[in-house]
Amino acid sequence: MVPIRVGLIGLNSVNTGGIRAGEWGIQHLNSIQSSPHFELIAVCNSTIESAQRAIEFHNLPSSVKPYGSAEDLARDPNVDLVSVVVHVDKHYDLVKHVLQQKKNILIEFPVTPSPTQTAELTALARERGVQAVVGSQGRSDPALRKLKELVDNKVVGDVVCSTSMGHVPIVVAEGWPQSQSGFLDLDSSISRNNIVLGHGKFTSPTKASRFHSNSVL
Repeated sequence: MVPIRVGLIGLNSVNTGGIRAGEWGIQHLNSIQSSPHFELIAVCNSTIESAQRAIEFHNLPSSVKPYGSAEDLARDPNVDLVSVVVHVDKHYDLVKHVLQQKKNILIEFPVTPSPTQTAELTALARERGVQAVVGSQGRSDPALRKLKELVDNKVVGDVVCSTSMGHVPIVVAEGWPQSQSGFLDLDSSISRNNIVLGHGKFTSPTKASRFHSNSVL
């Protein structure tokens, strides 16, 4: 099987070893490199120089191309799939450029801060006939899938109220990093409320946008 050739938007040249703002692209890189079904062929950051630094920092092959714009990356005929892993406020513009070039796309959750923007991108994905996938991996959690099965089959009767409890897996012993201040803002699209609950598909779409489209896998 020929691997899917991936262009990654958002790869930091700093790795603290944890899950921090700006470093989520490293998790995508690790997944791509560990799978025989994918091959990383391009990295795109805000500048070509930044992309090249990331390529060198992660010891990627010289065949991996650096790009400084989503438009240029999306025009690369060798790219089959684009993975967008940057701050959610940048998703709309980047994703739109990629979809306009009829490239399949993977977008980190949430798609955009706005349901209106998400609906527009959904319509564009349909129009261009591309596959668009949102990285809301929480819905594939075995516990959540089992809960859905129990509810759908009415094993527990009609659910009229539910409670979800969890914790934030971020070490804040030395204080809360300024770069992650949006996590504490309940009105932010990346608040822990929207992200954690949204991944499990419990959050209202007015709070956590989801990509609704026939072109979504």
